[in-house]
Amino acid sequence: MLEEGRARCTLLADRIGSVATAQGQQLAVDETLCSSASVLFDAVIVPGGASSVDALAANGTAVHFVAEAFKHGKTICVIGDAVRLLESLGLGDPQAAVSAPGVIVGRNDPPSRPQLAQDFVAALARHRHWGRQQLDRVAA
Repeated sequence: MLEEGRARCTLLADRIGSVATAQGQQLAVDETLCSSASVLFDAVIVPGGASSVDALAANGTAVHFVAEAFKHGKTICVIGDAVRLLESLGLGDPQAAVSAPGVIVGRNDPPSRPQLAQDFVAALARHRHWGRQQLDRVAA
């Protein structure tokens, strides 16, 4: 849906190569997290999957990337277990980041995907979400 609207989507990962989806599909990595900064992107989507989220949460570069995007008011979409990454940003109340303006939380099931995509595009159209609270507590 994003690419149909002429958005450029970039897949970031810890290293160049490919990453596997939960269904085993291989996706080509466009750039590495250590060679990109969130300020170069308009939005971030963090996919779900417990093992994927555990790997991201253990990667300081990934955590910094998401924290920086959050602090700069970028649209952020977290899917399924990825909500834990936002909850770890140190905003005091774990729900503070999850319920912040411009943060889209979705389930990882096919019936939810069209609505999730629409909500993400609507948030992205606002460009930045400056109404987020406690941004001075985000270390980015």
